[in-house]
Amino acid sequence: MKLLLARPNRFPFVKAMLSAAFAFICASGSSLSSTAEAAVLLETNFSNTTLYPAGKAMGSVPDGSGAWSFTGTARAMDLSDETRGIRMSGTGTNYYNFSNTYTSGTITIEFSFIPHVERSAFEIVLGNGTANGNIGPQLRFGHNADNEISYYNGSKFVTINDISFTVDQVNTFSITASLSGENAGTFDLYHNGELVAGGLVWRNLLTSLTNLRARSVSDGPNVDLLNLKITYDAVPEPSSVALVLTGLFGFGGLSRYISRKTGN
Repeated sequence: MKLLLARPNRFPFVKAMLSAAFAFICASGSSLSSTAEAAVLLETNFSNTTLYPAGKAMGSVPDGSGAWSFTGTARAMDLSDETRGIRMSGTGTNYYNFSNTYTSGTITIEFSFIPHVERSAFEIVLGNGTANGNIGPQLRFGHNADNEISYYNGSKFVTINDISFTVDQVNTFSITASLSGENAGTFDLYHNGELVAGGLVWRNLLTSLTNLRARSVSDGPNVDLLNLKITYDAVPEPSSVALVLTGLFGFGGLSRYISRKTGN
């Protein structure tokens, strides 16, 4: 490929090959520019008092491109003059349902929260339903020990080494879950923007993601969720252009043509 790019005049077929590949990609609706754009599905600090009235049961709440389904125990709270959050008490699960079903690319969840207990404080999950069989990435705070963080690897909760959370302080994490490509069925965990664990497997190898779950794992005022951002990135598969070129010219034909022209 280096030779082709360096001396394009010797290989007039290259221009035609690339033009045909580009035209094919555009005609099929799979242009690289469109699939590389990330979309913010939700970004909130729960400051909208119309959507999140303090101290009241909320039920269904549209926000961003989807909608919440809160349980009866979740309440918006004024935590200070400048900070609001959703206080989760008890084991009821709160869902944020996406407006679309995602089957490829990545979904990133960025969140800040204040835990009030060392054990069974908080859980955040990506999935495509409400049963355990519909859980993909599952992250839990304080399951195996005080202040530890674990993920469900398909058979049990496994502690993630060298990372913990702090009670009654703001904790900021993010996860990026891969639906396709070589990392499909895994997620990465970040703390304050730095990668702390990569390639963590999902609880179930799902082919789609449709919702986020957030909950307090045990009874009591265990956690205040402060900020939440959900981003979908339709990452193009690295092999897409290669597949088009192969389909147009074939491995053997391209190789023989170059060998004849270069004498190699």
